[in-house]
Amino acid sequence: MSTLTRLPIVSLVGRPNVGKSTFFNRIVGGQRAVVHDLPGVTRDRHEAEARWREIPFILIDTGGLVPNARTGMTAAVRRQTEVAFKESDLILFLVDGLEGPTPLDQEIAEAIRACGRPYLFVVNKIDTMRAESESWEFGNFGMGELFTVSSSHGRGIGDLLDAIIDRLPSGKKKKGADELVSLALVGRPNVGKSSLVNRLLGEERMIVHEEPGTTRDSIDTEFTFDGTRIRLVDTAGLRKRSKIDDGVEYFSSVRTQRAIERCEVAGIVVDAHEPLGHQDAHIASLAHVAGKSVILLLNKWDLVEKETKTADEQAKEARRRLPHIRYAPIMFVSALTGLRVSKIPTLARQLARERKRVITTSELNRFLEAMEKKYQPPASKRVGKPPRIYYGTQTGVAPPVFTLFVNEPLAFATSYRRYVINSLREALGFEGCPIDVRYRARRPATRSGEPQK
Repeated sequence: MSTLTRLPIVSLVGRPNVGKSTFFNRIVGGQRAVVHDLPGVTRDRHEAEARWREIPFILIDTGGLVPNARTGMTAAVRRQTEVAFKESDLILFLVDGLEGPTPLDQEIAEAIRACGRPYLFVVNKIDTMRAESESWEFGNFGMGELFTVSSSHGRGIGDLLDAIIDRLPSGKKKKGADELVSLALVGRPNVGKSSLVNRLLGEERMIVHEEPGTTRDSIDTEFTFDGTRIRLVDTAGLRKRSKIDDGVEYFSSVRTQRAIERCEVAGIVVDAHEPLGHQDAHIASLAHVAGKSVILLLNKWDLVEKETKTADEQAKEARRRLPHIRYAPIMFVSALTGLRVSKIPTLARQLARERKRVITTSELNRFLEAMEKKYQPPASKRVGKPPRIYYGTQTGVAPPVFTLFVNEPLAFATSYRRYVINSLREALGFEGCPIDVRYRARRPATRSGEPQK
């Protein structure tokens, strides 16, 4: 696996709470990064493609840098930022123009100069001419030209973008890999989602820490796998709404649900070492209702004591507790050891293709005829007439939707409707994705094919 593009990379670097995420959102458009007054909200590197003067580049929002941190979460953020140093074609060093220079700003300036990468010195939160006149204090840093901007109001952003483009090397996307599969890893906090991302990418792209809820934002990363573009989304862990106790948690929860909505395949990550709970079922339901293909990833399989039928028993229990996604394939994986992790992109690509398949009307009706011969729909006492299917056609993809024209929709019992879906899946495929079968009243056709009048 390798990175998808070699567009020029621009990284935002600075101490916590100087407005990097607000700047990031201003450049890439929309609310892509979580913004909050609480320092340290951004912990992972958050990247997106930006464009100015028709020239694309990758913008990376890093966590607040504390150069001397050696332990804990702050040290993990520092390591992530140092990785950004090495990858970057250009570093944007952001400082807070309202607060003025701090000793930590000075330390970061020295670290940037030492790394040897090109940089621009950006003084943020300059909303007025008076504030701009006071930014001269940062000139003592010896970082060259100052660019004064207001990320909140857009002041000075155009001039800064011009300077960025003028300093970037030209870059082009690699040819090939036209197929794009969007895979979101979702699940409760601390089940190993970020560890799976790091294992898939072969690097420590996401911060992994024993503190639950380390990932607060949804982080998109693209790579190629066997000629296919994979957009990998590592999301903040979903909790019960009663446990969402601050604004950051609330927005992280919203972003996770949006990630489910915009992906093609949802990899539901659960801890194989713990029993499945109501929150796992809730997350599975969200993916099912959204019409997404689903893979159930039982992570930390290396920690489970195993006997001959342990995997079969775990799979049976998972299907019992997560009835919404009985159709989902199950993978027993370990982010720690790498067990089967490399097979996740292959399965995700297969499921993404399945949900887009189209069945011809003739093939569908041959299937319906054979299905009815095998098991006739039982008569309905409530309706008073035997159910009958005249014909069917596929009316939607991603997920697949089939419309059956029948004599009386209410005559088909719930059990028979389940039988139709299960038979469709068994005969025609559509592995891992929900199937929507709709029943529509239609007068029977005559031998000429025209509806009876």
